[in-house]
Amino acid sequence: MHRTIINASFLNNQDEISYMFTVVNAPVLSRMTADLDDYLQRYTWQETEGKWFGFYTAPRDRCDRYSRCGPNSNCDNRHTEFECTCLAGFEPKSPRDWFLKDGSAGCLRKEGAKVCGKGEGFVKVGGAKPPDTSVARVNMNMSLEACREECLKECSCSGYAAANVSGSGSECLSWHGDLVDTRVFPEGGQDLYVCVDAITLDILTFNCQDS
Repeated sequence: MHRTIINASFLNNQDEISYMFTVVNAPVLSRMTADLDDYLQRYTWQETEGKWFGFYTAPRDRCDRYSRCGPNSNCDNRHTEFECTCLAGFEPKSPRDWFLKDGSAGCLRKEGAKVCGKGEGFVKVGGAKPPDTSVARVNMNMSLEACREECLKECSCSGYAAANVSGSGSECLSWHGDLVDTRVFPEGGQDLYVCVDAITLDILTFNCQDS
């Protein structure tokens, strides 16, 4: 957004976590619309021309759409043929839909994979936008290493990441359920650590050493 028109502020305290957008110049009129195709557009009123001028639109790409690839998957616009891939240790819930380039059903943990005190570990997804936090927990007094150890203790924990990426890059954000709306960026983003079963972990570790 143009900083000369809209000011964005982020609030994170014990009572709430929210974004607020305010018009910098009080006389400026601004409005935001949402249409049936899930597009958001922001406009400002141009008095001299007597019409609304649009300057912001979302989503900007395929992966901007919420849960484009369903749960436990990753959306990457650099994959031009099909932007969806399952996270490590997962497989398509509907192989037929996946083959038809429809990833909306997402992915399930591979059949037979065990992740509850069975030698599981974590695989890093770099440059990521973390998943939806509706099934997440935050602990601002826990280091990232302690976050990892705590996640290993809980069978419901599906992944973790640093909660404070703009500061020390630590604190604990952990997920306890499906990982929904994950994507990666060509630049930026943060590290997301996904819980995987022991077999998947061994295969990925061997491949890294072999390369």
